[in-house]
Amino acid sequence: MAGTASKILLIKMSSMGDVVHALPAVCALRQRFPSAQLSWLVDPRFAAIVNGHPAIDRVIVAPSTPLIARWPRSDLLRATVQYSLAPRLRRENFDRVIDLQGLFRTGVLTAATGARQRIGFANAREGAAIFYTRRHWISRDLHAVDRCLKLVESLGAAGPVRYDLSPTPAACEQAGQLLKQQGIVPGSPYLVFCPRSANPIKEWPAGRFAELAREIWKTLHLPVVLMGTRADEPLARQIADQAGRGVFVLTGTSLSISMAIIAGSRLMVANDSGPLHLAVALGRPVVGIYGPTDPVRTGPYGHPDQVVRDNSNCDVCRRPRWRVPGHTCLINLPVERVLAAVKQRLDCTS
Repeated sequence: MAGTASKILLIKMSSMGDVVHALPAVCALRQRFPSAQLSWLVDPRFAAIVNGHPAIDRVIVAPSTPLIARWPRSDLLRATVQYSLAPRLRRENFDRVIDLQGLFRTGVLTAATGARQRIGFANAREGAAIFYTRRHWISRDLHAVDRCLKLVESLGAAGPVRYDLSPTPAACEQAGQLLKQQGIVPGSPYLVFCPRSANPIKEWPAGRFAELAREIWKTLHLPVVLMGTRADEPLARQIADQAGRGVFVLTGTSLSISMAIIAGSRLMVANDSGPLHLAVALGRPVVGIYGPTDPVRTGPYGHPDQVVRDNSNCDVCRRPRWRVPGHTCLINLPVERVLAAVKQRLDCTS
């Protein structure tokens, strides 16, 4: 019964790319259950992605503390703080909970709801499957978007892949003002670079980004906006200084404004990172730079042609993970290949 009303909680808390990859699943759920109340439990860092989304009725933001900001990689600390949410989740009386994260801490929160149906991956990490009442084995070799969609298909939710994501008018206005302050005339074309990634082994060297920006300004006369967190500003300044004219630094903007800047761009160049997937969800062309990670599973969804990858000469990439001391594949990836991909993508969208 497609219209049966119920209270459904979807858990996908982090990271940025993971939250974006779950959006098509919630769109499919909304189509399957048009009268249901759909809630999403998310980390506060990524709430702007789901706030105001047309498929979502309520956003439940997980608790945080300044300690988490100080030690963002401490999973134990994050889990301890987030467990305080358990009594509230219990009081919500959800009928179904879908854990798209598949970690021990999200499994605990799934169980804490007391929902009659608790749905998750049978092959979830960290033993999270013990907390579910319905388990579905879904291959990890699938793209992350497809894994999420496969899980909600167990409820009859299916349909075309769509994100239904767009920046707010207020964010677009603020983004326009920031770009104007940098000298980018409203409505004029620009590119976005995101040179950081959550894992340093996935990062193309800063000097290569600088050389690419310099060549883009020289051959295409297109300005480049460097984006990232406030902590990424020194790297962005380094790239801007090396590149010279036509490169602007806009690090540290809020996620909602960042979405608007990305949405207004002609194209994004980024490592395997959250902003790359955010750009895809916003309908922007991308060039993804990949080395040790597999674009089949985490590439720009539906656009394998928009990836430049080279790990053919990286011996480390061919060894088991537990032996890996460091990767060299992205060091070997030349600027010329990425520049050619940028020009090809711009030709396709002009």
